[in-house]
Amino acid sequence: MHAVPEGTIFFPDEPIIRVTAPIAEAQLVEPRLMNLLHFETLIARRKRSEGKATWPGRKQVYRRYDDHGLMREDVLTLESDPQDGEPLVRPVMRAGRRIAPGPSLAESRARATADLARLPERLRRLEGGARHPVQVSPALVALAHEVDERTR
Repeated sequence: MHAVPEGTIFFPDEPIIRVTAPIAEAQLVEPRLMNLLHFETLIARRKRSEGKATWPGRKQVYRRYDDHGLMREDVLTLESDPQDGEPLVRPVMRAGRRIAPGPSLAESRARATADLARLPERLRRLEGGARHPVQVSPALVALAHEVDERTR
C-alpha cells in the first residue's frame, strides 16, 4: 500500500492511496478503505468530483514549488515516470505489514501547518474559483489512450 502522508494537502483528482495486490485480496481491503476515506474527506468538506474518468495505471503525484518555496503545481503521472518535484505517494505497507510506525498527531499537524504555509495566497483565502494547477503527464495520457483503444 502507498499513501500520501497524513497532514499533506492534496487537490481534486489526485490519488491519496494506492493498493497493489492480487484482485481477491484487493477486493477485501477496498470497501473498508473507501468507507474510511469517504468519511474523512467529507469531514474536510471536499467535493467529490463526479462524472470524471479514472486514470489507469499506478499513479504518482509530484509537487513542484516556486523560487519562494510556495506550491506551484502538481504533476499526476505514472509511478514509472519520474518527474521533477517531491513525490507525494509513498510506501506505507508491504506484504500486509506497516513499513514504519504511523506519524503522531503532532507530526501530522506539523506537516499540515507546513503545507498550509506553502500554499499560494490565492489558495489560502479559500475564495471560489482559485484552483491549484494539476498537470497530467504525457505518459499518463498515452496510457489512457492505449486503454481506450484496447476496450473499444
